[in-house]
Amino acid sequence: MEIAGKNHVVRKHDFIFLPPGVEHAISNSGLVDLVFLVITSPVTDEERPV
Repeated sequence: MEIAGKNHVVRKHDFIFLPPGVEHAISNSGLVDLVFLVITSPVTDEERPV
């Protein structure tokens, strides 16, 4: 995984917290399928119309 221009190895059961605005990318360099979960929340508590 690339975070702010630096590469990091991510293994099974790892988790990563990325604050808003951090550039990132993920790719699979392994031999098995990559499965990942993305959880997001709004930056503020203000509700915005959809």
